[in-house]
Amino acid sequence: MTAAPADLAAARIARFAQRFGEPHRRLAWFAALPLILTPELVNYLRVHFLSDCGGAPWISEADLLLSDLCRPIGYEQFAIDQDVRAVLIAELAAVPDGVQRMREAARLLLRYCRHLGRGGAGLSPAELQAEEWSAMAYLEEHRGTAARAITAALGQAWTAAAPGAGTGGCPAAELARLVRLTEALRANLAAHRELLDYAAEVARLLRDPAALTERLTAAGAPGAVRRVEGVLVPDLSGEGALLDRPAPSDVVEESPTAPTPFRDPIADSTDPGPAMVWLPGGTFRMGSPEGVGNDNERPAHPVRLSHYAVGQYPVTVGEFRRFVESSGYRTEAETGGGAYVWDDNKYLEKKDASWRNPYFKQTDDHPVVCISWNDARAYCDWLGEATGQRYGLPTEAQWEYACRAGSEGLYCFGDDALQLGAYAWYGRKSSDGTRPVGGKRANAWGLHDLHGNCWEWCADWYADYDKANPVGSAVSAGSAVRVGSAVRTGDLADRAVAGFMIKALCLEIRDYQSLDFIFSV
Repeated sequence: MTAAPADLAAARIARFAQRFGEPHRRLAWFAALPLILTPELVNYLRVHFLSDCGGAPWISEADLLLSDLCRPIGYEQFAIDQDVRAVLIAELAAVPDGVQRMREAARLLLRYCRHLGRGGAGLSPAELQAEEWSAMAYLEEHRGTAARAITAALGQAWTAAAPGAGTGGCPAAELARLVRLTEALRANLAAHRELLDYAAEVARLLRDPAALTERLTAAGAPGAVRRVEGVLVPDLSGEGALLDRPAPSDVVEESPTAPTPFRDPIADSTDPGPAMVWLPGGTFRMGSPEGVGNDNERPAHPVRLSHYAVGQYPVTVGEFRRFVESSGYRTEAETGGGAYVWDDNKYLEKKDASWRNPYFKQTDDHPVVCISWNDARAYCDWLGEATGQRYGLPTEAQWEYACRAGSEGLYCFGDDALQLGAYAWYGRKSSDGTRPVGGKRANAWGLHDLHGNCWEWCADWYADYDKANPVGSAVSAGSAVRVGSAVRTGDLADRAVAGFMIKALCLEIRDYQSLDFIFSV
């Protein structure tokens, strides 16, 4: 009688622990969380979780990587077999405080991925992206984002594999990679049956070359799409029909001809969601003209956008507090060692800094600060669930289009710098802190705090204008941050406009610990 894979995995772990001791087993628990191990990462985990008295010794790192629990998959890269990973993770979850320690390790892994992204070394872009999704899947507040991101990646890979797509490489291999990733995260994504079923259908087609070719051909048929995890992806049924058509509240039937304010209701609450404004689509010139701004803001180039919605004001302390009290969420500044704040006329890292303690006075009407990219996305996810709509951060292009409001000048109001004080809190005018939102003039589309007050996150990554149009790149050193800090003087504030969280799904996950950044709805 053949033993079950889980029993064989448990036996391998028991032999490992018997040979090296229980501290080695505890190191293996944390090493089972990443998909790919490197000596640096194993050291990172041991130092953070097992370096105390009686913890795993330094030699345990080499013992683990060279044991039969791990197998080499590249230069200084190792992987733990999926069956062994599952047993190790289950053992960690079963010990006292094990689940909490697992969540702490997941947050640590997110920071590690950001470290690798900034350094440009270690894992490939695809591997780094997979590690981010894996870490997010262990965190309830980010799990939905990870599920939607993987769903979107599956849809994009399927479209790229269709005949006539004109893509290079091996699209089928990319589909297989994403299917394996989904299977590896199955336990954490158990609540996301739509994704698991969609990935299973892709896996079935990959095993049937004839059916795969037929479905890939059908993927190019007009309307052959459906919603999975709220994301429009190719329909794999071969029927060529639009399945699970969005409800009327999910779409705007016609593009608005003028900015149109609205608020989405929040379930089980008499208070509506944040003030939003539908913007008409159009074409604008993105970037700075010659002789203005920095080199990395040029060349100015035309960008066309469809209609979308943005927040009328930045997200406030009160709105963010509502999210925290509803979900129990704790920001990365609160769980990861603080944030940088403006103190004593310079930026300083403060271990006790957070949105609750930004080192200057705030009320519920002030823009929330000391918020990381992941914190902003967690708020977006919560707001989407609370309203039944889709919320996210803007791309750089969407952000600048909303800021300009039809202006082609240096500011949203034209070229007269003497008017800046009427539209922006900046420098000494702000008293080195934020001010309540909406205290300055709105732009032509009724949007406030476009210049000054705070720095803000965008969904996609920063790139020089002469290198890329930065819209949803896969992996980069960090998300784009639009400058508009209240503590900056006019030389920066003249290019400073506010970022907005839009009613669209922006899936790329990039982050570094925020300074005094805010985001808007």
